[in-house]
Amino acid sequence: MARYQRYLEYLHEGIPIKSPENFRRLSSEPSQAIVYEIKVDKFRLYLVRFRSVWYATHGRMKPTDHQVNQEVQKALQIFWDGFEGAP
Repeated sequence: MARYQRYLEYLHEGIPIKSPENFRRLSSEPSQAIVYEIKVDKFRLYLVRFRSVWYATHGRMKPTDHQVNQEVQKALQIFWDGFEGAP
């Protein structure tokens, strides 16, 4: 939990997380909401960045490689369902 808190504080303060083994971008649409993953041990936290604001959507145990796209879609669905300006 402390590592997640530290990473979220970095994002809040605008400090980049440079470690690709702990933080990675999962979606590539530059004009849309972008999904990121924070990795701590075998757990993952999914975040969406939209209009320079970070939103945590969900977490889970490490997915297999073929499940990652499902997690991206799930993060976007959770985000858009809760966002008032949904397209």
